[in-house]
Amino acid sequence: MLNAGGIGIGLVVGWLAGRLLHRARWPGRAVLLLGLIALSALVLRIATPTATLWFVAAALLAAFVCIGWVRELERRRASGS
Repeated sequence: MLNAGGIGIGLVVGWLAGRLLHRARWPGRAVLLLGLIALSALVLRIATPTATLWFVAAALLAAFVCIGWVRELERRRASGS
């Protein structure tokens, strides 16, 4: 259950991070990344190291998918398709 919880929280946090990182300035990116590090430390304290690794992996995957999705939507909108 801890691993599933880590994955679920990671997916949500990663998607949110992707949405916020897409057009953020560097100070905003730094604050968001520090927040993710703090949240990872909290997950590590509450759960197991394995759940923390799943959290980090899910957060990165969700962030990259979200950024790619937003870029593709913007590209389609700009081309008029």
